[in-house]
Amino acid sequence: MDGRFDDLLAMMQVGTSGPAKMEIAGNFWDEMGNGNDAEVHTHLFNNIFKVFDIDDEELERSLTANALLSGKPRGAAVPVPAASTRRRSASSG
Repeated sequence: MDGRFDDLLAMMQVGTSGPAKMEIAGNFWDEMGNGNDAEVHTHLFNNIFKVFDIDDEELERSLTANALLSGKPRGAAVPVPAASTRRRSASSG
C-alpha cells in the first residue's frame, strides 16, 4: 500500500492514448478523491501510517519499486497473492 500511487498513475499515462489513457485518467481521478481534498488517497494513507506509527524512513525502506509493482512490500506480514492467483481463485469460487 503506497499513498503515492497517484504519482505512478500520472507517469503511466505518458505516451498512452484512447481507452487506455481514459482508464488511467479515471483511476487517477479516483486517487485524487474525485476532486474532494479530504478524500485524496495520499492523505488517507498518510493518516493510516500515523495511526500505526509508521514513519517516513520505515515507509521508504519497505516500498521499493519491485514491492510496489508486486504489491508486496519488504517485510510484509501477509503476502499479497499475484494477480494470476487472484483471478484463478475468483473464477473458481
